[in-house]
Amino acid sequence: MAMAGVILKTPEFKLPEPNLNADVPDTLWWLWLHTRRYVGPDLRLGGIIAWKKGFHAPGSWNAKNFPTNYSIRDKVNKSGLGWTKSSALDLTFTSAQRGDYRNIDTISSRLMASMLDPKDPRLDLFLYEFYGQIDNDRVVEGYNEFKEDHVSSDDSHLWHIHESAIRSLLGNWWGAWATYTVHVGMPLSAWRATLPASAPKPPAPKPVPVPAGLATYAPGSRTLREGVKPGTDVVFVQKFIGEKRAGKADGIPGPKFTAGVKWYQGMRFGWKNPDGILEKGGQTWRAMGH
Repeated sequence: MAMAGVILKTPEFKLPEPNLNADVPDTLWWLWLHTRRYVGPDLRLGGIIAWKKGFHAPGSWNAKNFPTNYSIRDKVNKSGLGWTKSSALDLTFTSAQRGDYRNIDTISSRLMASMLDPKDPRLDLFLYEFYGQIDNDRVVEGYNEFKEDHVSSDDSHLWHIHESAIRSLLGNWWGAWATYTVHVGMPLSAWRATLPASAPKPPAPKPVPVPAGLATYAPGSRTLREGVKPGTDVVFVQKFIGEKRAGKADGIPGPKFTAGVKWYQGMRFGWKNPDGILEKGGQTWRAMGH
């Protein structure tokens, strides 16, 4: 099902429709309304406020009823607008409910690519995590941007995207705008061009720690496959994909490293027979920003 493709080109923090629910923050309502304009009639509001443990309920309600819940465990989720309002948005795709994953794949892939790109800070300004469907394999993919790790969830996320906002940043309109630009596929350079001097500055990229004694190679400077000389570029890939899938970040490209690269290639590009090799100048390195 084709998407409507109606894109807001510059920030405009006005609500096209009034927000009538006091428990719903205007930032998430705005993000929903403009994402709906972009996707079109295929998109339905899966929910924002829900009185159950997790980001859909206010932090204060979780603290009272589920004090050990993960949505209030981190310091960044113990304050801000999300303490008194819902901090989650569910985007339901009717086409995905029928087994056609093309539209949900488009948005989920953009979220994943942005979160995995060390040069793209947009989602650090607003999102804690997301779950969705990417590669038509009936396995839910997701990523925790705050902890920088791949996550998964129940199979309802095959047809709806769940986005959790960082509670302390929920009132950040520029964060909502940054998330919207990822939804609609706006290039990073185009997003940067929309920011006035007064906009919050994106966080600096986090350095990747490496074990001592490894040979130093810039990411993308050589072809990586199982058995090549260990190096710092292997650590970059292991951290990028996540140690759960690509193995401990020790710089050694072993079988788990290959398995992780194959998973990434299948998830990112939809390859049916991924090879687990990062060719110098090839598509996999480019997708990783190098």
